[in-house]
Amino acid sequence: MNRRPQDFAIPILILMAALACTPPPAQAAEQEAVRLNNKGVAAMDDGHFRDAIRWFEQAAAISPEDTIRTNLALAMNNLAVRYLSDTRPDPAIAWLSRALSIHPGEALKKNLAQALIMKGHLESDQGRPESAQHYFREAVAADPSSGDAHEWLGRTLYDAGQLTEALGEIELAYRLDRRVNLKTLLDKIRREIQGERNFFDYRSLHFRISYSPDIDFRLVSRAAGILEKSYQDHRYFLGEAPKQEIPAVLYSSKDAFTTTHELTSNVAGIYDGKVRIPLTESPDWTGLERTLSHEIAHAFLFDIGGPDIPLWMNEGLAELLSAGPERPLQSLDEARRKNLPLIPLPQLSEALKDLKNNSRAALAYDQSYAIIKFTHDRFGIFGIRRLLRAVQSGRSEDQSVQDSFFMSLPMLEQAWMNQLK
Repeated sequence: MNRRPQDFAIPILILMAALACTPPPAQAAEQEAVRLNNKGVAAMDDGHFRDAIRWFEQAAAISPEDTIRTNLALAMNNLAVRYLSDTRPDPAIAWLSRALSIHPGEALKKNLAQALIMKGHLESDQGRPESAQHYFREAVAADPSSGDAHEWLGRTLYDAGQLTEALGEIELAYRLDRRVNLKTLLDKIRREIQGERNFFDYRSLHFRISYSPDIDFRLVSRAAGILEKSYQDHRYFLGEAPKQEIPAVLYSSKDAFTTTHELTSNVAGIYDGKVRIPLTESPDWTGLERTLSHEIAHAFLFDIGGPDIPLWMNEGLAELLSAGPERPLQSLDEARRKNLPLIPLPQLSEALKDLKNNSRAALAYDQSYAIIKFTHDRFGIFGIRRLLRAVQSGRSEDQSVQDSFFMSLPMLEQAWMNQLK
């Protein structure tokens, strides 16, 4: 500060007085750290987490006080949680990792695991299963007590065909959270390990195929060609395709195909995350082509429409994709000829599950196909694509139909029945 010569004596006195009241350097530093910490607390209370982090970092540089480091980690955690709320796991992972390096804590580890799980799901959605598996492994390492982390690691391992390791992860998930669906998956993996222990692997362009050593490879090669053709047909119709390769399992006549599911013995094939069919020594290739096409259609619809697509839409579209627009409607025609009541649209999905009642299930399949074909004829392929996008977004069945076809479910059912007359 510049002073005139005549003013010099006064400031010296003031300075001396000030020095007499100045605390020792260590005490002054501690007071500054407290002041900065309090500014950080106020900023954090106001939701300004970046400002809070800045104040806490300055305070921590002055004082090793554990409270300051705790507050700094908490501000980083809160900022990470905000990123997670915006579905932005990358910065969340970065901030939580920094927070853990500053002040390790169980709550931070659990939040980091959730961020890694979210990142894994995003990677999976983008068709990067190996990357997804990496993030789920990181989530397990961050929080070994996370049932979600073990479950999703187990599911990606299962999808990759690593059944033994998948079984171990799902067993851990089930111990942590004894949900029925985990028990069902456990039983399924155990059956597959038992029944497919010696199966061979073969990869085509879009499929990962496991097949019994009892099957002639020439049959496997021909089946792979059918799979690829159906894949191209469905991609052309739907305008998009699954982002990951589709697993398929081929069973010989000596294998217990029926033990892989709890359906009736006359089921020709299933899709349960994997396309599964029996492949006999002398297959009916025409029937097999339709079965494979139908089950691959389910893989497409699951990926494009999501896991909650109503069953009548799923089966109706799979029938349209695999059988085409000229599919016979024997059960529906017979019901109309005999003036029997049709299955109400809201009951179609349940009727499709009733495979022990063959006549009712057959009628449900005919009606599902006929209603989907009616919407395709009236609204075209773009209407079908709108429907799948609406369902995938999480909208209800009625809202999806309303948004896609501009009519409610009852109106759709009535319009379809009117054109039957």
